[in-house]
Amino acid sequence: MDINQVCKKCGKVYMVTKVHSCSEKADVLTKKSNIYFDFWACQRPLTKKWGSGQVWGRICETLSQPDVAFGKTTGIPDGIFYVDKSNGYDWIKLPFKDNQFDFGYWDPPYDRLYKKEGIEIWRCCKRLAILHTHIWPRAWLKSAKREAMIAVTFGPMKRIRCLQVFRKIEGIT
Repeated sequence: MDINQVCKKCGKVYMVTKVHSCSEKADVLTKKSNIYFDFWACQRPLTKKWGSGQVWGRICETLSQPDVAFGKTTGIPDGIFYVDKSNGYDWIKLPFKDNQFDFGYWDPPYDRLYKKEGIEIWRCCKRLAILHTHIWPRAWLKSAKREAMIAVTFGPMKRIRCLQVFRKIEGIT
């Protein structure tokens, strides 16, 4: 799904939201931010280990299918290339070229931020979706533009996560 749409009534480009009108108020809101915001209430994942349940499917439907997953979790379909210690990769030093992947997905453990690992993963991706309990500073990711922030819940009494999507843009520091 393309995040930018053209209003058929007024012809202006706007961000996809649940509601769009040609009112001045809606127009001002879309000019202030080109970040896609949403909320996904997902079922609690029924997994034996670490996993993000319905998030992969929602990413594919809403943002497009990632071509790589950093970490093999329950919910990542077979056939998707994954980068994990279980298949010989270390997130700190990856053997991939700069920008080798068009769109990566990363759901690291939530015990810390994994800053060094995230910077290395970002080096390999043109676009990256990070699912975490903390908001990642854009400044950590060279040439990054924040594209989307989606609150994700996994049932009652669970921590809320944020799916943050970044895209590399030339000229941004």
